[in-house]
Amino acid sequence: MCVNITETQCDFTDKIQPFWRGHYMVRAELGEQRSSWVQVSDFQASKHTKIGPVQSLVVQPHAKALTVDFSPPFPSEPPLRYLLYYWKEGAENKVRDWGLWC
Repeated sequence: MCVNITETQCDFTDKIQPFWRGHYMVRAELGEQRSSWVQVSDFQASKHTKIGPVQSLVVQPHAKALTVDFSPPFPSEPPLRYLLYYWKEGAENKVRDWGLWC
């Protein structure tokens, strides 16, 4: 997937599906020197990837509810779940969470 790169990261998201599981191997090379291979086992993008913030977010308060409208940072493939954390202004340690599926 990524061969002979100088960066310390490899973006192969366009080559895999989010729910595929895989075993990947990496090693460092410098001239004739090579490290041992290290295996990253059971990698699954949908479980092991941190997703960035949403592109847009609009929250509208109502009497006893919130309306939340947002756009994911990329075209999403269901199921994608976000956690929404909210609290009453001025309240201490009363954070609540709610799962949003898109």
